[in-house]
Amino acid sequence: MASSTAPLGAAGPRRRRLRDASHSILLALATVALLLPWMAEALKVRLIADTDLTAPFTAQAMRGCTNVASSNSAVSCNFSRVSGSLSNADLYAAWENLVINSGDDVYIGSYFGFVSTMDQLAAKYPAKLFVALDSAMSPPKDNTMGVTFAEDQAGYLAGALAGVFSTSKRVGVIGGLPIPPVKKFVNGYLAGVLSVCPTCEVYSTYRPSFDNSTVGQLAARSLIAQGADVIFGAGGGMGSAGILEAARNRVFAIGVDSNEALTTFKDRAEIDYLLSTAEKKVDVAISSAITSILAGKRGGFNMVLDTSLGGVALVSPFNSTTLHDFSVPVTVSIKNAYDTCATTSFSPRSTILTLIFNSLKSKLTFTSVVPASGDLQPLTTFANKTFYDMAPFGQRSSMPAGTQGLGAAMVGGNRILAWGGQTKFGEYPTAMMALDFDSFTWTQVADASSVKPAGRAFHALGYDAAGGNIWIYGGQSASSVLGDTWKYSVAAATWTAVTTSASPGTRTNFAHATLDQTMYVYGGVTPTGEIQRDLWALDMAAGAWSPVAAKGAVVPPALQHAALVAVNGTQLVLYGGTNEQGSVTNSLYVLDVPSKTWRVEQPSTLKTGAPPAAERMRAVYLDQRRVLFTGGLGTSGPLNATWVWKMDEGEWSNNAYGSLPAALHSHALVTFNQSAYAKACQYAEIPVLSLCTPATVNAVVAVSGVTNSPGGGVVVSFANPDPPPPPVGVIDAGAKWAVTVLNAVGLMLTLALSTFLWLKRGHKVIKASNVRFAALILLGTLLAHIGLIASSWVPDARTAIMLTAFLVGSGYTLVFSALVVKTYLIYGIFSSKRAVKRKMPKYFAAVVFALGIQLLLVGLWFQFDSNAIISINVAGTVWNIRSLDSNWVLLSSLPVILLTIAGVFLSFKTRHIASSFNESYYIGIATYSIALALIVVAPVILLLQAPLVQYIISAILVTLTTIGVQLIFFGHKVSAVFMPANIAEVDNSTASESSAGESSTGVLRCKYCKQALQAGSAAGGNSTIATGMGMGTLQGKMGSVNNMGTLQGKGGSASPSARPSLKQALM
Repeated sequence: MASSTAPLGAAGPRRRRLRDASHSILLALATVALLLPWMAEALKVRLIADTDLTAPFTAQAMRGCTNVASSNSAVSCNFSRVSGSLSNADLYAAWENLVINSGDDVYIGSYFGFVSTMDQLAAKYPAKLFVALDSAMSPPKDNTMGVTFAEDQAGYLAGALAGVFSTSKRVGVIGGLPIPPVKKFVNGYLAGVLSVCPTCEVYSTYRPSFDNSTVGQLAARSLIAQGADVIFGAGGGMGSAGILEAARNRVFAIGVDSNEALTTFKDRAEIDYLLSTAEKKVDVAISSAITSILAGKRGGFNMVLDTSLGGVALVSPFNSTTLHDFSVPVTVSIKNAYDTCATTSFSPRSTILTLIFNSLKSKLTFTSVVPASGDLQPLTTFANKTFYDMAPFGQRSSMPAGTQGLGAAMVGGNRILAWGGQTKFGEYPTAMMALDFDSFTWTQVADASSVKPAGRAFHALGYDAAGGNIWIYGGQSASSVLGDTWKYSVAAATWTAVTTSASPGTRTNFAHATLDQTMYVYGGVTPTGEIQRDLWALDMAAGAWSPVAAKGAVVPPALQHAALVAVNGTQLVLYGGTNEQGSVTNSLYVLDVPSKTWRVEQPSTLKTGAPPAAERMRAVYLDQRRVLFTGGLGTSGPLNATWVWKMDEGEWSNNAYGSLPAALHSHALVTFNQSAYAKACQYAEIPVLSLCTPATVNAVVAVSGVTNSPGGGVVVSFANPDPPPPPVGVIDAGAKWAVTVLNAVGLMLTLALSTFLWLKRGHKVIKASNVRFAALILLGTLLAHIGLIASSWVPDARTAIMLTAFLVGSGYTLVFSALVVKTYLIYGIFSSKRAVKRKMPKYFAAVVFALGIQLLLVGLWFQFDSNAIISINVAGTVWNIRSLDSNWVLLSSLPVILLTIAGVFLSFKTRHIASSFNESYYIGIATYSIALALIVVAPVILLLQAPLVQYIISAILVTLTTIGVQLIFFGHKVSAVFMPANIAEVDNSTASESSAGESSTGVLRCKYCKQALQAGSAAGGNSTIATGMGMGTLQGKMGSVNNMGTLQGKGGSASPSARPSLKQALM
């Protein structure tokens, strides 16, 4: 028994130990399972706001944190309120106290005024994380991030909602402080309204508060007084109070940020007037930020939540009531970014709004709002010299698109005043309209006087900046042509009729421009239909008219509807118009005001052609180099083209500025620099805030006018200055010496070759090349080198231009004509079927004739082109720019161009002549080199905008080409004289100037190329001349050309009866 029970006793404890171990393991696993959620690293989040948790925005932000915490127990959410009105020091202290004592890991600030404090604390406490809600960190640190929203898209959706519900075509928006998020709401709202209601007026107002209910209520009443029947509140609690006030007045309201049906309008009867809310999904934003942190992304970036990321939307589903029914169909025309035409749709309001939301979400529609600043994009991030058709805020219907013959002027403070014109309905408005360019808003100026001028169109309007007055004269009303003069005080908003002892009388359709305190009018038409050709001046300081007795060799004809613009402070430029014969013109006249002298300008049209003949075109003086002409009415209809007269370069250009968005004429046109106004874009209540970003380059603004495409009534562009041309009169010293040294080398080479030619003139090689032609080529290179040196050192004046033209033109004409004649001689000899006596005088006469034509053309240029020197001031530096008419440059170069073409042709025809001493091969290389140089130089001269660069490239290239021609043409001759090959001598008698024929030895000679063609057979038997392998190939089985060009048979001389013709031998 004992032996049998012992093992059992031993096994029992082992089993108990195994059982106990298993229980322990299971208990440990259960404990781990129970404690696992608590083993994750805890993330303590604190939301800090300037309002308490009853505020909708703050409550929704807190909800974003608790939504994450409900699914992740490692996350805990806390809240603190810190007033945003504290001083910077107190605000920093309050925040730092929370960071030190709260023990939280992440601090989320939901007020834009916290950003600077958060940025400072992030640098001091790198272990803590800081998240700016509704603001961007700039730049974000490794432990900071910003979470912003596409408020422009939210505003766009609100605007589309307002547009489909408005019946008065007037809607409004209440903005808080003009910080970027608010500006994005406001400007996005404008774009959204216009997307579905292009004729709607949008009224906006910024108020210096986000929580003052009274301010919001007053803002709403102001918008209601202007006729708004839908109001969007984009100013926090202040805006909410405003839209609640609107609803009390039975005006539709649109909420912002969070669903205001659950907050502002909860349990209120006015909720029936709440259409929806343009909601910022701040809960989504907070959830996204915390999720990113949990994923290990601690900061260093900014997030932007748009429609595609669920960040912004209209609260849905849309709630229809008896007052606002989303199922009612409306007609809208919607155009996305990739459509050329708008799509017209008659669909329920809800369908249209869903379509717009999906279009934004899919990036098919854009808001035209700058994401960072909230500014209107075309007014801030514009493409250079590109026109944008825009619809401003405010009272657009009082300055409707399609008004023709109005006047406008910039009166300071970035305000444009516009008056008069005839609408497309035949009305003649009399209200003075002001376009505040900073807020981009039209406002009708209230008249402070009981009398005002009759409405009219095609009148003169000028602004006297010194006196602060706008002056108008003449024009036409619905029933008559007018001749009265009025003065409008900008400051007092009062009109005064002005009676003068003299005046231009009753007339309309004249050209007019203002120069300092003088308003000029030219031409026009009288009530009896007579077109005038006189010039009058109104001294706006004295209030007196006087005729201007202008003179000149050429004066403008009688014109109506011409364009007149003041330039450079001393000149008037007159363009286009219709003359007495009813023809539309494109002539350009310039009046020098001090001397009262007219001249006709003929800018070069070589690059872009002539500008169109047009009337009703408008022009502005862009800068001291450019005048811009826009639109007009041509013979084929309205024009959308723009043309620039480049005064310094003396040419027209139709691609120096962008085209208008649509054909346009009879508009008003002004230009100004927005940033020149010291208070540009300032928000009056808080100057440190801005309504916009001032443009630092000149703005060009076209107001209304007749167009073939409906638009917003204001066309805007910005003109960056063209790179200024360098001063022609002061050539860089390095360029001077580079050109001078190169041409000095060329001159020494020319003199050396001339000496060589004279000393070796009796040598058979030189005689064979014809000394006189070689001398002409050297004379031409001598003149060209002297002319190029003169172009660098002679003072920049008209005489210097012509001296260079005479010397360089004459020199190259001699070189090219001599080369062409020599090539022609070679071609004629080798293509002739019989021996022909060449009479040399006629070939030299051809050279003289070409030179005479060249001198005549340069002389005509000198006679008829004044080559004016224009002084311009660029950045305080006065530069003298030489005016060159490229038409005359081209005409004077015509002989050289034609000779080069002829030379290339003849060189190509003689390309197969392989004799080692006729000169076609070398002349061909020289000619091709010249042609290549011209191909490079011509575009440089015609297309480059920098005269100094033109000079350097052209002068150096032409110099090198000239030197190259000398080396190519004379190099083989020098080599043949000083390093002759071991060849059979040519009898002097055969190298004489006799006519081509058979010598006493039976050798056939070419007079000028001195080729000797042996026409016989060797003593051992008859030999034939081998036919060549192409034109000029003078070798075959039975004969070869020696180095002096003599073709000799191997077997000796042949009898005359065996002689073939040159044509037979060479072809």
